[in-house]
Amino acid sequence: NDSIPMETVRAMRKEMQTWKLRMAKAAADNQGRLPPAELADWDEFQRRRLRKLESLLDEGHGKCLLRDERHRGIVGAALHHFEGARCEMLAFAIMPNHAHTLCRPLHGHDLENLTGSWKRHSAERINRLTSERGALWQAESFDRIIRDAAHYRQAVRYIAKNPSIARLRADEATVWFCHTICEANHWEP
Repeated sequence: NDSIPMETVRAMRKEMQTWKLRMAKAAADNQGRLPPAELADWDEFQRRRLRKLESLLDEGHGKCLLRDERHRGIVGAALHHFEGARCEMLAFAIMPNHAHTLCRPLHGHDLENLTGSWKRHSAERINRLTSERGALWQAESFDRIIRDAAHYRQAVRYIAKNPSIARLRADEATVWFCHTICEANHWEP
């Protein structure tokens, strides 16, 4: 919850609100459709925003409770809890102050509920272990739909490289991949 400075969160929310108003006006002015130039600007804004978020997270702001292997273990167990029943877990990286997850919700289960369950369960267990109270995770998540094979490969590579991009030691992050990804890349499980 403290992985991004609050003033930055507020500024990013304000910027997003400005963009939403801009997009709504552009659509209203064009019979409900966004002009190609506006859509291209929106896409570029989204890419810049995502790069900024990733960079901020990798700077290691906040308490970094997940630097502790026990806490990462709790998050990893939560991510695997619904494996095969509610989702297909493909990969994850648990960083000191955030996590990246690549999964496919199974029929009848949506990502928002899965994410809420993972956050709730892991927060309760970590708070119990640390004798802390209050929010562990941010309320919002930054999810994206994988649209094609190239995007899938990019997501797998990002998860694999994120700890080294953030200059973490091997004992400061947990990275996991399903057997299919390991076999396809000739990685040890």
